[in-house]
Amino acid sequence: MSFLDLFSEDEQILLRRRADRAALSSHDEGEVIASIDTLVVVLGDESYGLPLRALTAAYQVTTPVVPVPCTPPFVAGITNIRGRVVPVIDLAVLLGVSGTATSDLTAIIVVANETMTVAFRVSAIGDAILVKVGELVPVSGLFDLAKTEYLQGALPDGTIVLDMGAILNDPALIVDEAVG
Repeated sequence: MSFLDLFSEDEQILLRRRADRAALSSHDEGEVIASIDTLVVVLGDESYGLPLRALTAAYQVTTPVVPVPCTPPFVAGITNIRGRVVPVIDLAVLLGVSGTATSDLTAIIVVANETMTVAFRVSAIGDAILVKVGELVPVSGLFDLAKTEYLQGALPDGTIVLDMGAILNDPALIVDEAVG
């Protein structure tokens, strides 16, 4: 009995795809080339890459986003995702992307780390791509200095890859639930 006999045909196909993707990540001499599976999202006229390892779901906006008073401008509100109330961050406002109207934001990307779950409101969801870390170039001159900590780099086509760890660990996004 083979190890693969434990899996259905569809599961075997998925496992082969994962193995092929892993094989593409290694160089002929055995040197590993770091890569990031990334989901491309659109904010206005700009493309951004969100590392897939932090994403838990993606939705076209069908559920209302309820505004919350006395929150920073980047907080669009809250929404119900699978019975759980999740804060919604307007990614364009958080990154300082100009020219993006609220009516242009039609999708929600749910991201999480060990301590929190948030949803980012974006204009559109694009393709999933494999980004080789070596292809990234610095983008420090494109944004205010305060925002560069959110950026891993840019691809040759102008897509900017975001650092989810830096965003999710930013103290400005952490909600203190204590009433004081």
